[in-house]
Amino acid sequence: MCEICDGKTYEQARREMFARIAEHDYTKVSVRGEEEGDVIHPGVTYSVGLWAVHSAPELIVVGARGHAYEVVDAYARRVVSGERFRSGRLYRSFFGGVPALLQEVDRNQYDEWLCSAFQLYPDGDFPVLQLVWPNCYGSWPWEPGWEHCEPQPVLTATGMPDVDLPLPRRAG
Repeated sequence: MCEICDGKTYEQARREMFARIAEHDYTKVSVRGEEEGDVIHPGVTYSVGLWAVHSAPELIVVGARGHAYEVVDAYARRVVSGERFRSGRLYRSFFGGVPALLQEVDRNQYDEWLCSAFQLYPDGDFPVLQLVWPNCYGSWPWEPGWEHCEPQPVLTATGMPDVDLPLPRRAG
């Protein structure tokens, strides 16, 4: 979870983050979602260290309560073992066969969503992919009718996918 939110000083959190990166080549940062009246701020989990150690984009998962930590960890372990992922591609190996789209995150989104990453990358010069998935009805977050327990904003410059391929829909 957010270590500073949980009472650690910035310097304590920073030292512990660097120690985890030194030991595992990456670390995961999770920030709990919050509700303010009718507004839901989704939780977020992301990697830090993959770009510095493996020249591979960091990964962020917004929402996906109960799954995001494991998804980021699975991505990171695959990167550490040499696998590479690309923006605009579908992958079926993160959510048990459910298609997931990787999208490049717009750098204007970094301040809001990736605060702890600036401890390692103070100039903000690092790539990030967002893993985006459809709901159980096959709707993607930018489509009418998207419903899920947490919002899933798409962190591209337009809030829409940067992909030309047709995205699969669940039959139903």
